Amino acid sequence: MSQSSYTLLDLLIRRAIASREASSKEASSEEDEVTTKAKADLERQKAKTKEIEDRNKHRYKYAGQFMLISSLSLFFVAVLVVADGLTSVAFDLSDTVLIALLGTALSTVFAPTYLLAKYLFKHDEGGRGT
Repeated sequence: MSQSSYTLLDLLIRRAIASREASSKEASSEEDEVTTKAKADLERQKAKTKEIEDRNKHRYKYAGQFMLISSLSLFFVAVLVVADGLTSVAFDLSDTVLIALLGTALSTVFAPTYLLAKYLFKHDEGGRGT
């Protein structure tokens, strides 16, 4: 073979090697871009998880406080009803006042319980909820 054929073969080999290096650099940059996107998605998921955990912590705190207030309110009504039923205590309420007291107590406990439970424990993840 002549000198020019080796040069041509050498040139073809060098071009093939250069194109491989260029394609490997492109693949490497694509991998870096995918890795960067994956890291960003992971950070977003961590932030979302933290937000949900904080929200749940506050939900349970408020639910406990509301349960305490509701229990105390019903206990107060129960004390009034029992005091009215005892003959030894000088406390007398008419039947209409007792009916109004019980109706008002139940409506002021159960209506806010329903509304707060609906608000505090709504499903805002996954497309479900009110």
